[in-house]
Amino acid sequence: MEELAKLEAERGNPAYLAESREVRGSGIERVASKEMCTFLILNISSLQLILVNMIAYRQQYGGGGGVL
Repeated sequence: MEELAKLEAERGNPAYLAESREVRGSGIERVASKEMCTFLILNISSLQLILVNMIAYRQQYGGGGGVL
């Protein structure tokens, strides 16, 4: 996320420029970029896929069908 914030600063997004971070009362809100949202969704979904795969493997090899 820090690297994506640097990318937003390079793009000139005023919410991610160093000057706007120092001034809290500037009225500029920091909003997640499309890339940040995509990164977050991929991270969350991959955790879910790992759990589903582990349950499937345990059922396949006779390890029981319970949740880990």
